[in-house]
Amino acid sequence: MPVPARVPYALATALSLSTALPAQASTITEFLDRIGGCRRPMSESFSLKVSPYTPKPYDKALTDWTEQDLTDFRTYFVACQTRRPDWQSMGDYNRNDAIRVIDTAMADLRYKVGDARAEAAKRRANAGSSAAQQARNDGRQQSVADAAADIARAQAMPQVRDEERDEEASRNVIALSQEVVAFVSDGYKTIPADQLLPRIDSYLARARALSSEVEGTSARSALANLLGRLEQARNGIATVQDREAAAMQKTKALLSEFAASNAYQDLPPLQRLAKFDNFLKRFNALRPEITGTRVEATYEKALHDLQNERATIAMQAGRDPANTPGADEGPYTDYEWLGQRGIMALTNPLQREGYRASLARGIDFNVGVSSIERAGSGWLVQLSGRLGVPGKPGQGFYCRVEGADAASLGILRGITPPYGIIHAAAPDADEFLLQGDPLRIRIVFSPCRVTAPDNGEPRRNRAGENANPVDHNARAPDGSPVAPSPANLRCSSEPSRRGPEQAMAHRIRQAWAIPEALRDDRTLTLTFAVTLNFDAEMTGPVQLLRSISKRATAEQLQAAVETARRAISDTAPFPELGQLAGGTMQIDMTPCD
Repeated sequence: MPVPARVPYALATALSLSTALPAQASTITEFLDRIGGCRRPMSESFSLKVSPYTPKPYDKALTDWTEQDLTDFRTYFVACQTRRPDWQSMGDYNRNDAIRVIDTAMADLRYKVGDARAEAAKRRANAGSSAAQQARNDGRQQSVADAAADIARAQAMPQVRDEERDEEASRNVIALSQEVVAFVSDGYKTIPADQLLPRIDSYLARARALSSEVEGTSARSALANLLGRLEQARNGIATVQDREAAAMQKTKALLSEFAASNAYQDLPPLQRLAKFDNFLKRFNALRPEITGTRVEATYEKALHDLQNERATIAMQAGRDPANTPGADEGPYTDYEWLGQRGIMALTNPLQREGYRASLARGIDFNVGVSSIERAGSGWLVQLSGRLGVPGKPGQGFYCRVEGADAASLGILRGITPPYGIIHAAAPDADEFLLQGDPLRIRIVFSPCRVTAPDNGEPRRNRAGENANPVDHNARAPDGSPVAPSPANLRCSSEPSRRGPEQAMAHRIRQAWAIPEALRDDRTLTLTFAVTLNFDAEMTGPVQLLRSISKRATAEQLQAAVETARRAISDTAPFPELGQLAGGTMQIDMTPCD
């Protein structure tokens, strides 16, 4: 289906007009003018300038590029296109394609700008870390200098009553001090951490033994100073090691408890998610005790792994249509979830037996048909979650129809793969192959009963039937007015959408009661996931994937999320999607829609 060209063409025309207005040229546009302007193709300029070997592409370092620079860059090349002599005659599709080429390059440029900024931030962080390390080294050198000064003072002390005894005492104290200084400077790095205290204790014992020998000599004050420093160091090391030991013990205890529970894998997804959240809360509570110890790296890695696993469980809990009492006892009623569980079982071999056992529930859902092939006395129907997508021969999900099943064969005769839709029902899978290397997935349900697609509940708001226009003066269920954003608002995020998706987003925006304080928030972006059947009707709850705003408070952002969720539910189904409907799709919402 060709993509409607009105919006991009109007945008390109507006941008070309805006470039004709008098304005101060930026560094980027001045440089583009110097290297040839519109006479030089964007692809040639872009490939030469935006590379790791060009410190200042377009005369400006990527880390210094602003959103205005990116906008000027895109506007410049859009204006170049609109000045082409064949622009008006080249056709909507070619005009759109020319703009898409620019937007593709802009997406790459925007990614490189973000990557350059992140690299610069990393260098600044590394510089701060180096400064902190230098400060620690300076402190250690100061300690060495102080100890050396003590040694110098001990060596320079005048002789007292017994010159020979005084000299002997000084030599002993100096020898011990030099040994301690060598250990404090570099020697401590060569021994395990658990041997630090025994080594310090040995120095303390030797220093205390020298106390009686140096009493009344000039070395007494130097030895007392050395003893004080050793005791202070010993207490500091003991405190740190006790803290690290306690932190390690608590971390190991929690992780052992988690391992003993088998990561709560025996629980249903929602209960497992609740258990996981409770465990993460307890694990996060350890952070103040962990920070600054040698256990911190181990703790952070474990926390990262736990958060990733929690995200997987949350996705599973959110997309599983079986999260209702007794749902596991019936057949799979959603092809998307059947395939998702198969992918999880493919990546985690521990889940394969459970997945194989769950196939005994059978299937009962509407599904697309990728292909139909002969198999013995019957037929194999390859199932698909997307219309128009041919299946890979020999791999995927199949439904075996017996040759004697005249009713099912009658339905299949009217199907044109890969665009047909059927309702398939089968009690079990009689073939199961799931392996990762090489990748092989082949699951065959049998015997399969094929009927016409079941549309379930009467469709709401079908195109041309009871489709009431949205009233901008209406109010959302919470009393908030449904009002448009300022006409000149330019959002910082521009989701990539096809024509039908753009129409759907515009209709949802008309029903979205954005909190008044956020109607002109150009940074506000909400991303949801919805599961649709082939009739563009929602088959599961609306799931929030992310919410971004640089100025909204927590309460305002939550209100925006709730009203957006209601707007999606109230405007469904989405007949404008046409053949794009079916499966799980992402919906990005901004005030500019």
